[in-house]
Amino acid sequence: TLSILNEKFSLDLLLEILIIIKYPNNKERFVAEFTKLNYLEAIVNIIDAQPQSIQDQIIATPEAEKEAEIMKHVGYKEYLTEIKNVSHKALIKFIESVLPTLNGDQKGKIAQLLQI
Repeated sequence: TLSILNEKFSLDLLLEILIIIKYPNNKERFVAEFTKLNYLEAIVNIIDAQPQSIQDQIIATPEAEKEAEIMKHVGYKEYLTEIKNVSHKALIKFIESVLPTLNGDQKGKIAQLLQI
């Protein structure tokens, strides 16, 4: 399984996968967008898990102060865990979506990279 990614996920790992699959576009931009989308999804998940009154308070907070407002209601560990979980799931989805298009050598390199 790809559960090993939960411990192993890093932006460098994603970059290595993009190199292995010969991603033709700007790899650093892809990693930055991937990270941004995961962060936004994690924030939405965290906000959705709060009582409505706290959701309203967070949503009403100016964008520049939103992260600090969230931290008032959610522990830093919970915050990091949610970002890690979202990133983990997104990376698994990404790998699963490109896997059918890869040749045996690429699949082997990814398996070796992930040690699975």
